[in-house]
Amino acid sequence: MPDNAVLTFSNIIRLQPEYSEAYNYRGLAYLQLEEWENAEADLDTAISGQPGDFHAYLYRAQARFWQERYDEAMDDIVQARTLDPEDAQALLWRGHIREARRLIAEGRSVNEMPF
Repeated sequence: MPDNAVLTFSNIIRLQPEYSEAYNYRGLAYLQLEEWENAEADLDTAISGQPGDFHAYLYRAQARFWQERYDEAMDDIVQARTLDPEDAQALLWRGHIREARRLIAEGRSVNEMPF
């Protein structure tokens, strides 16, 4: 299904390249496909077009997390929480990022995290 979503939103972007929401959804599809760099690139574009889009920050934080770029991921979570302070997913990912940082500081592997 994510492959179909990438194709669908790629077609939409071809027709309407200014439609930021399509980049957001294609970025989410890339996340599901574990294509972290593609996800981040689309989410960068989504944020450029709609800087107040909570989900674009949340999804980009996840893409950055999986690329082991925890500081940048936390920056995105901070921005997402500014836009929606009560969102449970943002709180969950903040916890994941904090745990990853803690494990690294202790010289342990992030693979020890229970996902």
